[in-house]
Amino acid sequence: MRVSDVDAAFPMLPFHPDLWRFMFFRFYATPDSPFQHLLVHLCGDFGTSGMPGVFKMFFVDVVVNMARSVQVLTLPLPVYVDDCALIGAIRMVVDAEMAAFHAWAEVVCGVYFKVVKDKLAARTQLMLGFVWDSRTLTRSLEERKFWAYLEMLFEFSGRSTLTLREMQSAAGKLNRVCMTLSPGAACMLVGLFALMAGLRLPWHSRRVTKQVKGDLRWLHKLLGLNMGRGYYSYEHFRCAPEVRTDASKSGKFAGGGYVSRCGRYDLFLWAPCGSQADRLFGG
Repeated sequence: MRVSDVDAAFPMLPFHPDLWRFMFFRFYATPDSPFQHLLVHLCGDFGTSGMPGVFKMFFVDVVVNMARSVQVLTLPLPVYVDDCALIGAIRMVVDAEMAAFHAWAEVVCGVYFKVVKDKLAARTQLMLGFVWDSRTLTRSLEERKFWAYLEMLFEFSGRSTLTLREMQSAAGKLNRVCMTLSPGAACMLVGLFALMAGLRLPWHSRRVTKQVKGDLRWLHKLLGLNMGRGYYSYEHFRCAPEVRTDASKSGKFAGGGYVSRCGRYDLFLWAPCGSQADRLFGG
């Protein structure tokens, strides 16, 4: 994987003139100016909520597809806002294609990349806060973030109240934690998002429920067990043997069991001694 970052992604996109009247503001033109000037934003900025979607239409739907149409790009290129990851089997080919894309995008589309932040193709690569390993198909949290997340989970699970700002910050970090766990682990964030419902200002707070505290404790335990590393693909896993299960319940006994294609089996009972279940199963 080779990682590149678009330079000044949002500011390169101009606002439509119909929007200019909403972008006026007053500020000092220079640090030593004695009075304020009337200024206007003509291009996008990183504080506008709609800009990631607009940039996606410009860069992914237009620029990247143009490059593919002229065969400048042939390898897979996942894009997350302005972070690009070119993926291929041969390191030299990946690096050469990304360099060619940089040159083409600059000349044809006026799109520049941050050369200083470029990461050459490697099997173990840092992107979006994860270390991706193409040999083991795992993604791992950076070590400093791993310890910071453990500390945050420990602290918040013992708190009686949390502010909206703290909950929003925790939700973003815990989403990363869930990406290192098995599919479906994000269900443990439902209670935290429910706490945020109705809060508007960053300092608004809410009492932490027993459910949320329990979820945070479980996440702390699970993160400590997997050491911040999980699988992004299960292609290297083999299919487990087929297992069939069944259960039975009546007024006299209840029980169940399983049998696996590998030959293992078991059965279990929930019944008082001397019951019909004991006689049936030789108890």
